[in-house]
Amino acid sequence: FVRCIKPNLNQRAEFFIPEFVKTQLLYTGVLEVTRIRQEGYAWRPAFDEFVRRYKIIAFDVLKLNDVEETEKNAIRIIKRVGLDNWLVGKTKLFLKFYHYDYMEKRLEKFFKDVVRSQNAVRRHWACRELHKLQARARMEKAERERLEAMEAAERRVLEEERRKKREEEARVKAEKEALLAEKKKKDRVLAEEQAQKAAEERAQREAARKEAEAEAFAAAEAARRLAEGHEADQALQLAEKAEQEAQRLRAEREAALAAAEAAQRAAAARRLEMQRLAEAAEEARKAQAAAEEEARQIHRERKQSRKLRAEEFNEAARRAAEKAAKEAAAAEEARRQKEEAERIAKEAEDARLAEERRMADEKQAALMERLRKMEEEARKAKESAEQQGKAAAEALRAKQEAEEIARAKEAERLAEEARLAEERAQDERERMEADVTRPEFNLEKRLLKVVPNGVKSKDVVVEPRRCMGWLTKMKARDLQTWMGSLIRKGTSDWISRYFVLDLDARTFHYYETEKLKKLKSSIPPESIIRVYYPPPAVSAQFKMEHLFMIETKDRTYFCQAPSDHAAEIWLAALSAVATCNHQQGSSASLNIPGS
Repeated sequence: FVRCIKPNLNQRAEFFIPEFVKTQLLYTGVLEVTRIRQEGYAWRPAFDEFVRRYKIIAFDVLKLNDVEETEKNAIRIIKRVGLDNWLVGKTKLFLKFYHYDYMEKRLEKFFKDVVRSQNAVRRHWACRELHKLQARARMEKAERERLEAMEAAERRVLEEERRKKREEEARVKAEKEALLAEKKKKDRVLAEEQAQKAAEERAQREAARKEAEAEAFAAAEAARRLAEGHEADQALQLAEKAEQEAQRLRAEREAALAAAEAAQRAAAARRLEMQRLAEAAEEARKAQAAAEEEARQIHRERKQSRKLRAEEFNEAARRAAEKAAKEAAAAEEARRQKEEAERIAKEAEDARLAEERRMADEKQAALMERLRKMEEEARKAKESAEQQGKAAAEALRAKQEAEEIARAKEAERLAEEARLAEERAQDERERMEADVTRPEFNLEKRLLKVVPNGVKSKDVVVEPRRCMGWLTKMKARDLQTWMGSLIRKGTSDWISRYFVLDLDARTFHYYETEKLKKLKSSIPPESIIRVYYPPPAVSAQFKMEHLFMIETKDRTYFCQAPSDHAAEIWLAALSAVATCNHQQGSSASLNIPGS
């Protein structure tokens, strides 16, 4: 079956999305079919196919042609390689999918071992041949020629023995084929005689059949006449006897015909066999003639080869003699040239030695002068070195002092950097602890650190992410209106509301009741700039206790807590929000609409 799989969603070439392709394979059922196929017996080779391919693993290589491609040998191969989880059918084996790879690896390993063995054997024979050639190259010429002559004689003997062996085999084969042809000829004559006898017997049976039919016809005729003469009983008896005799004769005739046909078939088979034997004898005769012709051809070729080798040997000897004469002349010329060269070289050597002695004297005088100058320079250098050593000692002391100062400054710098890093880390930790926008910020733990008397109060409810309680606030006024109405206290400008600071919702709402059902308004937490107690003069003018002020970007709120403890809690909670706003700058950390 065929399944079309899209590699990606963008029609891009050479780009695959593995999960996308895997999903398509899953939905089209390919993975399920593959799984079912793997769980079953995916490889089902026939007995003959399996044995033909893998018999080399389990049987002797020299007897592979005798291995029959049967179920028994297939099972023997499987057991030899050690496969498991397999079944045998009527005409084939049932194997797992991984068995094919295992068998192919075993076959590949076998062939690699064969190649390795062949390499080793070939290397051995090549080394033997190389050692033989090397040994021969080290021999003298006469010894080498003697060895080559001995090897040539051995080769001729071996070739003669092989030729005689082939001729003897061809003769024996021809004799066997002649005997076989003679036997087939005798069998053919015997078959023809038997066929002739069968034909004569068939003719006799046919004549007997015709006589019996005539007698039966006569008996029937007599019976008919007796019946007409009122001798019915005798006629019936005669008719029955005639009928029985006719049936016996018919049975004998049919048996004779069957025997004759069998004899004819046997004769035909013998004729065919004799014809095949004659053809085989003719082929043997031709093979014998071809073998004799091949032997004669080999003899002629060997004779021609001996002649050619003799001519080559004579030519090689002539060339060797010419080469030896040339080498002798060249050696004499080389000897003369060598003597002349030695004379010239001796004269040149004497002249060179005289020149070298003169130059050596000059060099020695120059060297003595140079040595005197060097001693003077060494004395001056020693004095200079002593002065430089003193200067170097002073410089080393100065350098060590400078290094000590530098190390001290570096230590001070590293200590200062460490202190600053610790301060920055502390500031960062404090900033993170004061960041109310973090989900893990715990308002209750924060207030426990900054409120001396704790956060347990009947007027304020403090939770990890909320702060709730009653406050009395002044009604909405801008700063100038408020400054004009400072003296009005206890009037309708003050109202009691239930305030809720929710860090999760990032809101600061106040309600009419503590059931949080009727929202009156909100103070935007992100707009809170600071929260503080009012100056004593303002508190004295209002003649109210527990006051604190919430300054935002738009206005300032005046609030009165039920107690000093409640005022401290509210001041600490709202100050944490103001500090977070100050650290984050003017960015809106809580996205809540204003009142």
